[in-house]
Amino acid sequence: MSAKSKSLKLLRLVTKLDIFLSESSPLFILSHMRSRSSLLSHIMGSNPEILGYSEMAIDYERRFAYQKLKGMLLSEFPQRNKPRFYLDKILHDKYRLPNRIMQRGAVLFLLREPNETVISIQKLGRLMKNENMSNLENAMDYYVSRLTALERLAERAPDNSRFLDSSRLVEQTDEVLLLMTQWLGLRQSLDSEYDLFQNTGRAGSGDTSNRLKSGSIQRMSSTEQPLVSVEGIDRAEAAYKRVRQSIASRVEML
Repeated sequence: MSAKSKSLKLLRLVTKLDIFLSESSPLFILSHMRSRSSLLSHIMGSNPEILGYSEMAIDYERRFAYQKLKGMLLSEFPQRNKPRFYLDKILHDKYRLPNRIMQRGAVLFLLREPNETVISIQKLGRLMKNENMSNLENAMDYYVSRLTALERLAERAPDNSRFLDSSRLVEQTDEVLLLMTQWLGLRQSLDSEYDLFQNTGRAGSGDTSNRLKSGSIQRMSSTEQPLVSVEGIDRAEAAYKRVRQSIASRVEML
């Protein structure tokens, strides 16, 4: 290797180390499956100050978990220069979020009403040939259990937390994105037109639908809307109302 090649390699290494060690904060979307979290994280991750757009499957109770998040994202986006926020979304209880990590960053709680959510989970389960997810009782069990976990997380939410009803993202898009831009102090406004990334639409990284791959918010047509309530969904409705009220009493709403 020539002296010039060694110098260039060293420069790239120093640059990566500088970016890795630069001041930054974690940004978490705490939610449940089928909450439109993939749509929201793509919008956020398209902003130059935010790095990340999907579920990273990291247990933050483990040592160096935040460093792992930064390393994974910088590996996928080697050209991104010193983002202010590293984004992850957490939709399952097995990915724990201790106070020492949670209090360092910004947190967005995101809830979607139960009828749409449970129908969407079942639809995904059928597409993936996953009998567990396509089963109504199992879908409701997951939803209710996850809401309860989100309620507990909200009890120790940091000051820099916000709460968003999922429906507002698609029904009042401009207002929501303006409020989020102001909350995070972003120099460039969040936009409803977003980028597509390496793992967009891939199983294990979030929503696999063609709607997400459009690069813009796609509102459901009337024929796609759930037309009837799911039988026996009262348990999920009761949990949603309780948890929504509980989180709203602790966390400022967008």
